[in-house]
Amino acid sequence: MTPQKQLNRHDPENGVLGDCYRTVIACLLDLKPEEVPHVHEHVGALNMQDQQDIMGAWLAGRGLVEVCVPCDGKVDLEHVLEIMARWSMGTRYMLTGQSRTGCNHVVICRGAEIEWDPSLNDSGIVGPADDGYYWFAFLGNRV
Repeated sequence: MTPQKQLNRHDPENGVLGDCYRTVIACLLDLKPEEVPHVHEHVGALNMQDQQDIMGAWLAGRGLVEVCVPCDGKVDLEHVLEIMARWSMGTRYMLTGQSRTGCNHVVICRGAEIEWDPSLNDSGIVGPADDGYYWFAFLGNRV
């Protein structure tokens, strides 16, 4: 993993959409963020399914797949991370939730800890995403 900070801080009022997601993917794959599609820059033009399809196709071209698992946001974050530590067996995973700045954000975890936060202000994860869930995602080999 190559720790890197995102290139775009989320500031939709000024037309800038954050790129934490592509940055986390880049970190995990030892790439530069510019080498990964910034699917969220198309918010409004593309729905979430379209964005997932774009990233899914990009990952498939590298023989990879992203596997996502939701967890009810009513569960305490520390408890959820403890569960993930048990079942992830030391594998790095992505966690999406709400950051200290009040927007959805994604970080890299290992065990029960946030190992890397790509945000420019280390905003972390403080609660579930705006859909009420924490989202855990793993990158795996496509079969």
